[in-house]
Amino acid sequence: MPLVVTGLVQAMRFTRKMAKGTELEKMHEDIVRDTVSLMRRYAAVDTGEMMESIHYEKLGGGKFKIIIGVPWAIYQEYGTKYMPAGTPEHPKAVISTSGKPAFRPFARPAVWLINKEFPEYIKRVFMSFRK
Repeated sequence: MPLVVTGLVQAMRFTRKMAKGTELEKMHEDIVRDTVSLMRRYAAVDTGEMMESIHYEKLGGGKFKIIIGVPWAIYQEYGTKYMPAGTPEHPKAVISTSGKPAFRPFARPAVWLINKEFPEYIKRVFMSFRK
């Protein structure tokens, strides 16, 4: 009985595209960009300085760094003894002095939600390979 290999052409096409990595690099950047967007949406806004300081840098080699450029962000993320924070799965809803709804913590819930969406990002990459 001969060995039958099905989908060899598709497997080779997939391997070539994976080797190029452009779709995976795009997926990584999409994930980071969406995470930063959620962090900004969840951040408390008094003057807008913290929200505007949240950005990312591309380091190369498929690596990114998310930066929150204000020193008081740690207190918004982890709380203090006077201002408790929730958990990433159940952040504490607060109202900023600007009147904007916000969450404490604000960064970890964004990462947690994007992590739950990760299969959808992968699905989009695989669907792009079918073309």
